[in-house]
Amino acid sequence: MKKLLLLVLTAFLLTLPTNAKKPQPAQLVWFLMERQPNLEKQPNDSIVITYKITHGHRMPNRKEKSMEMWYPQPHMVITVLNNSEREIFVDLQKSFIVANQELYPLFTNTTDVSTQGGTSITGVNLGLVGVGSASSDFNTKVTHEQRFINVPAETKKSLDIPLLTKWNASWQLNEANGKIFIHQGTDLRQSSWNYDPDYVIIENNFSPMNEVLNYEDSDNPLTLDMRICYSFNEDINPSFIAKSVYWTTHVIGTGNGNGFGDKQLYLARKQFQDVDSYSGNKNKLLMIVQSDVFQ
Repeated sequence: MKKLLLLVLTAFLLTLPTNAKKPQPAQLVWFLMERQPNLEKQPNDSIVITYKITHGHRMPNRKEKSMEMWYPQPHMVITVLNNSEREIFVDLQKSFIVANQELYPLFTNTTDVSTQGGTSITGVNLGLVGVGSASSDFNTKVTHEQRFINVPAETKKSLDIPLLTKWNASWQLNEANGKIFIHQGTDLRQSSWNYDPDYVIIENNFSPMNEVLNYEDSDNPLTLDMRICYSFNEDINPSFIAKSVYWTTHVIGTGNGNGFGDKQLYLARKQFQDVDSYSGNKNKLLMIVQSDVFQ
């Protein structure tokens, strides 16, 4: 009889709803990446290529808001140091960032047209005859993307590339962890803030708030493989490919507020003491992406 009562009680307890809270998805996801020396290729010791990820920002309109808070917009800064006694030429069309085996060329052959100032037209009708006036106090700047970059002997040059926005494409993460993509459309979550309509965002299917995920091999959410093509001749013949590979070794999830600020940095440091070393070390990369938890 006692056994029967225990079985009934156990079955009853199993049917009760659990009150365990599900992990909260992180509002900011921090990718901490490390260079893999065994996978890199450096054809010439005199040509040193380094990488760093920086983060653009958007400031709030109201002065009483913290000016430290912003939405991270990752940029890749590629620096080519030419220690040789000859000029070198970098071919961006044959240079790539490879994100999880997807190729993104550094040269997309685009032209940007930007206009400053304004034009006002009054009294003009849509027919063949019209009367009106116009002001032309504006400047138009046309910028063609540069395919070749020359680096003179014993000098260095840096190339600043906005990640994702340059190609307007998403990066799929490994192991069904979602994707990093461009969020399009004005953010109306806080009308007092001035946001650009497009910014980098992540589908946060895997990174819980205030936790650290650790990875030890190629089976990680995001691998970045950089390949830079250069030559000592202007016709890029013969050419050489310098290759550097970074694996994600840790992912940090932080929250408690929109955007990035001192509070999120404090939370990241609390979880992972060496987080700052990933933004100032040539063998490491730090990329911060806003989560889609508010979308």
